[in-house]
Amino acid sequence: MKHLLIAILVSTSIAGYSQAYTNIVPDSSFEILNPGCGTTYGLGQIDSASTYWQSGNKGSTDLYHGCYFGPPFNAYMENYPSCIGGAQYPRTGGVFAGICAIDRPNRNLNYREYLQTQLLIPLEAGKKYYAGCHVSLGESYKRFSVNSFGLLFTDSVPAYDSSYFFGSWMQWGPIRQEAQVMNDTTINLMDTLGWILVADTFIAQGGEKWLTIGNFRNDAHSVFVPTNYNSVSSDSASYYFVDDVFLYCIDTSCATVPVIGIKETQTYRHNFGLYPNPAIHEITVEIDAFNDQKSALLRIYDLAGRLRKSDELLLHSGKGITSIADLPNGAYFVEVIMNGFVRSVQKLIILK
Repeated sequence: MKHLLIAILVSTSIAGYSQAYTNIVPDSSFEILNPGCGTTYGLGQIDSASTYWQSGNKGSTDLYHGCYFGPPFNAYMENYPSCIGGAQYPRTGGVFAGICAIDRPNRNLNYREYLQTQLLIPLEAGKKYYAGCHVSLGESYKRFSVNSFGLLFTDSVPAYDSSYFFGSWMQWGPIRQEAQVMNDTTINLMDTLGWILVADTFIAQGGEKWLTIGNFRNDAHSVFVPTNYNSVSSDSASYYFVDDVFLYCIDTSCATVPVIGIKETQTYRHNFGLYPNPAIHEITVEIDAFNDQKSALLRIYDLAGRLRKSDELLLHSGKGITSIADLPNGAYFVEVIMNGFVRSVQKLIILK
């Protein structure tokens, strides 16, 4: 919970940047999909499904959507919340991505997956930028968390190390460059409930037009930490969901970003507070910028996506309380709807 609170507090500062500056990352929450992307099966989902994003090293980078397009484990887009990597909802919009940051490091496999896109405009030399994304550790592979996680900006598509082999097929190896934005290693990326902010400022060299996200160190130099959720074995890996990528030039003399006609989604754009979490008998929902709203619709789903509770929350100064006494122990997703739009979806643990 400590890390979740840190992420919420830090993410508040992003709003200040996003209101004053333009995001240079196209399709920052992976919403723009290729027509018919769910009709073909195989690995490499994001390369076929996304319009603007691709794998950075031909690895099997994943894309998750609320619609189900085919059998599990072989569809180009997997449905949520029951994802390959675990159970999660998007932080914003209706789509999010997933990558393997490290795979069986005890075997020195050096397998990596990356997210990659071309920026709307190249970066300007000497200008200051603020960049980041939000990540959430997937339950299915949560035996390791990786603190060597970052965002790399380059003037061309970076090369990856193809010298690693496993059996008869080539491993998709790491991109071995120093990322401009790296995770603060004092904040361990172990949160499976919420979304953790990975962000920092940097000065551009000039001409950078490609963004790649992932772990840029080989296994020998990666910072990976065993979690307390599962026993660590030789088959342990680390898988992260990724959403809401951003890059703002915060220098007053930056060039204007061209408009490319991307329609912003109206869903999931505002968060709400949810406490206590884990909860026993009741939960309090606190909605930001409630604008004197008197009520909101609350829905609670189990991990299979079944509606378990629906309640009309009466709000007082943006806060509403509902009972969960009739729900058994376990993990759930809480959804709040106001004015016809989903404000956010958060995980809830009930532990009586």
